[in-house]
Amino acid sequence: MCDWVGNESRFINLLFGKGYRVLLFNYKGARWDANVVGAAAQLRAMGARRVVLVGASTGGIVVLGASARIRPAPVAVIGLSASGDPGATSTSAAKGGIDGKAAAAALRVPLLLVTARNDSYGYAPTVTLFRAAHEKDKQLLVVPGQAHAFFDFDPSGTKVDARALAFIGAHT
Repeated sequence: MCDWVGNESRFINLLFGKGYRVLLFNYKGARWDANVVGAAAQLRAMGARRVVLVGASTGGIVVLGASARIRPAPVAVIGLSASGDPGATSTSAAKGGIDGKAAAAALRVPLLLVTARNDSYGYAPTVTLFRAAHEKDKQLLVVPGQAHAFFDFDPSGTKVDARALAFIGAHT
């Protein structure tokens, strides 16, 4: 959670400014995807009718994995520099052992993946996940630079924000 508040506060404020609810949480326990399922349930309990999952870095893999377990399904998924830990497209057993490629292939909701071309950790996994996704409504945004996961302080940040907001707006 503190990564999002410290590194994506502009994007969070843009979402609030558009009237969206945002739920930030810290992962707890060994099933990180269960945390996302619980967060979606909490948003629905608070009155949200449509949920968009957004995850950065390993969180990008986690939201892909969680999306199949959320009912009703999320309306869209966004991964920012989606990359695994320790594998390129998977999470460790301590984080749920999520196979990101399998989750991307099984995804049946719109997908936006964002990465920086020179992100040595996230570029290749993000592109791999994009190629694995069979969803017809999928988008890949590759921006210059080497930012990983958070783009508030990157020259491409406003472009990333605009694309993410347009994507969310188109699906909510």
